[in-house]
Amino acid sequence: MRVVAAAAWQGRGGGTHPSSPLRVHASSPRRGSLGGSSNLTALAVLGGQSLLQVVPFGPSTLWVSTANEVKLSGGGQGIELTTNAGRTWNDVTPPGLSVDGGTHWINGFFALSPTRAWLVYGGIEKGPQVIETTSDAGRHWSKVGVGTGVSALPQSGCTLQFVTLQDGTCTDAVGAGGSMPIGIYRTSDGGVSWRKIFQSSPSTTSKTPGSIPFACDKSIHFESATKGFVLFWCTGGTGAFIYETTDGGVSWAERDVTQPKVPLGGGGFTGPPVFVGSKGAVPYGGGSYSAVFVTSNGGQSFHPVYPPGKPRQWAVDVISPSQWRLTYGKEILATNNGGTSWFTVTSNTVLRSDSYAKGAPPGGLVEFTTPNDGWLTENLTSSLLLRTDDGGRRWNIVKVPGA
Repeated sequence: MRVVAAAAWQGRGGGTHPSSPLRVHASSPRRGSLGGSSNLTALAVLGGQSLLQVVPFGPSTLWVSTANEVKLSGGGQGIELTTNAGRTWNDVTPPGLSVDGGTHWINGFFALSPTRAWLVYGGIEKGPQVIETTSDAGRHWSKVGVGTGVSALPQSGCTLQFVTLQDGTCTDAVGAGGSMPIGIYRTSDGGVSWRKIFQSSPSTTSKTPGSIPFACDKSIHFESATKGFVLFWCTGGTGAFIYETTDGGVSWAERDVTQPKVPLGGGGFTGPPVFVGSKGAVPYGGGSYSAVFVTSNGGQSFHPVYPPGKPRQWAVDVISPSQWRLTYGKEILATNNGGTSWFTVTSNTVLRSDSYAKGAPPGGLVEFTTPNDGWLTENLTSSLLLRTDDGGRRWNIVKVPGA
């Protein structure tokens, strides 16, 4: 069975923040696709589902991927889309995928724009994976590829990301005990065919040329077809580590990162890097404090900027390289100039809990698409979605079908 999981915020569908100017407009469906279908015959949305991915584009458009994380098989799953900030929703699940099981588990989803998205489905542990895409906001889906033979994707699925209509990756990163091997598959034809371009192993270390160390958990974020970053989260010791590729993921090199000055028992980067030109910022957190690491040279080097006051485990959201929102309890600590000056906002609900123990206040994951507009996904106990349009002072519940 699938493990219960928190919602995964995926600005630009999983790569960068939705306020990024690097948007790509959707186009018509790929010629020569293997098949097509309309979602008009999709089943009614079932109940009991968790919010797995929440992908906002601006203040009004939101893709949501949901799944029943309790049932072994036969639970509801699907893709929902709103274009009016959650007042109404469209069930845009491809036909035949509204119920999981067999070879119909949705194992990956990615939205590149308000109209263009991909998903991968198949067996949950074995069997070929199928890639489908939509270019009209889910009204129709086309099967663009089946991962078999030399074009095979991992049989248990992988994490999708596209940076253009043609260029994308599917990353297989599964580990335990604070270590993680990484396999990267790449497509240059919109998902029709894939090739494995990188694989690390338990024997890879920081001294292995061109590779990514096995130690620590990691996340991969591509900025273009050639440029991408690996961000580390380490459960023990101190440190902040970033690796970069400039050849599409074939080889990687460690970047210069000024190490944190505050000791902690483990920590790492908690969100994707956000770039505008050569300037970028990425959130960082540990057991007792948080920071934002910034770069002004396109990611060649990073240094931390610390929020004012006593060290605290803030949840950090980066809107742009200079606009950041840090949440803890009902407090939002905000800056619009890269930490030169700060101001606070008091919310009407708990945004961040320092404990997920039984009886703790809800808290959750916050993402602002503009300084005023933001989304809050509460933690596992309720899987609620809330929205603000006044900078986080007031939050209202947004009902997602099936959740």
